[in-house]
Amino acid sequence: MSLAAEWSSFSRRRKGLRVSHPVGAQRPPYYLQLPYTYAIPLIVTSALMQWFISQSFYLFSVDFQGSSLSENILYVACGYSAIAIIFALGLGGLMMIAVFLNGFRRIAFEMPVVGVVVLRLVLLAMRRLTGLMLQCWCSGGLCF
Repeated sequence: MSLAAEWSSFSRRRKGLRVSHPVGAQRPPYYLQLPYTYAIPLIVTSALMQWFISQSFYLFSVDFQGSSLSENILYVACGYSAIAIIFALGLGGLMMIAVFLNGFRRIAFEMPVVGVVVLRLVLLAMRRLTGLMLQCWCSGGLCF
């Protein structure tokens, strides 16, 4: 979704392409590989989900010591926290709803739909700059 939104934004206003080592009008890549509007909520919800799950189940051991050395009893068991389980399930449900609702977002497509292939991007940019109808062979057919 993020890539499609950025690709369609090239048709509305001029922007430099994102490259590893920008020069001139080129732009640097996203630090977290996604725009911050997506990356930061994902990091926060993933950290919360990890913490809720780690608090949901745990091991504990109790060592009972009697009056003599032979009366030592070690008790090991698994415990759980119902509140942490409920919060983890709730947060997981909210994350799934957010992904589902994000799928309904409308993106204005004013550019041809192409995959993420550098050759296609370069040829499309050259076609827009020169006004020529460039053709390339890809997957057995014409790209443009």
